[in-house]
Amino acid sequence: ARARRACPPQVPILKAIPGLDERIVRLAVLLGRRGTKGVEASTVDEILATLDAVAPSVVDEIDGARGDDALDAWVRDVELVITPRDAMVFEEHDATDGYYVLLHGAVAVLKKSVLTEHEAEQAAQFEQVQVSHGAHSPGVVVAMLSTPGASFGDASLCGETLDGHRSASVLARDTTVVTLRSSPRVFCRYMTRGGDSTVRRRLDWVEASLLFATWPPEEQMALAERVRLLPALAQGRFLVQPGEPVTGCFFILSGEIRVSISMLERKTPQNLFDRAEQRRHVDLAFLGAGDVIGTSEISREKKTWSKAARVTSDYPLRVCFVPLEATREMLLGPSSRSRKVLEALIQHRQQWEELRVAQAMT
Repeated sequence: ARARRACPPQVPILKAIPGLDERIVRLAVLLGRRGTKGVEASTVDEILATLDAVAPSVVDEIDGARGDDALDAWVRDVELVITPRDAMVFEEHDATDGYYVLLHGAVAVLKKSVLTEHEAEQAAQFEQVQVSHGAHSPGVVVAMLSTPGASFGDASLCGETLDGHRSASVLARDTTVVTLRSSPRVFCRYMTRGGDSTVRRRLDWVEASLLFATWPPEEQMALAERVRLLPALAQGRFLVQPGEPVTGCFFILSGEIRVSISMLERKTPQNLFDRAEQRRHVDLAFLGAGDVIGTSEISREKKTWSKAARVTSDYPLRVCFVPLEATREMLLGPSSRSRKVLEALIQHRQQWEELRVAQAMT
């Protein structure tokens, strides 16, 4: 009875799959032994040995340079995923939930959106392949994977999609599919393919920022998945245009920006051709690496950037962009661990800007 209670719920399902390698069932049993406080070294070794026999390439992808920490983190994190025949592992435009490695079965990679030149060449090889998923066409087949150890799902983690969402759908074909899924954080931090990924660079920035240093790892990863590293901005260019919609906030990684405001100044005309008013630009702030801009506008629920304000780069600029909803929820929300710091910063900057305007008017 004790053995039955300890048996992971996936084991009976796996045993019912025709032609399944028995070592995959053993792998499910071993993964079920993981506890919340860690994994015994002997269990880690047995999991890796079993996996190495089923799909050797998987173990090779774990970053050996990180030593036992990488192995332990990967073993604690990885999940066994069972997808029934003709069901979707994930769909195009889904939020990214991890990196997949095939253990059993075959999958078709499909796209509905516009194909790249390379994808069009691949699709030509699979014109005769027929796939179905409900009443709607799942898209054009651009790849077929059936070798144990074949991987998919890394495109959205490596920055190949602009919004971090899935760039294609993956369909279980012909039989039940068994995969291993690693979370985005573990993929970026401990797997060799994730070492140079865009998400890894975002995560490095989040972890290095004092503002997020006290956040739990899962919250740091959630933020890293939502931020964007923008292309470098040349000197003299606008970071935001006056009057355009506020779509998020910007953290400065390197370079410097000038925040200025255009004011109407009245004066006494000296002659018939002299104007009674003239515009004057007042510098409100010079911001550099580590500073943030946009949180004040979002906290005050402003829809657009001030038409009088200008935010320009004084030096070549690199910034990290946090979208509007992520800023509201993760940075300024009631449960945010950084809200009080940001609110104090917003208040201090507003007082400074009011002082600068008052000085300019005297």
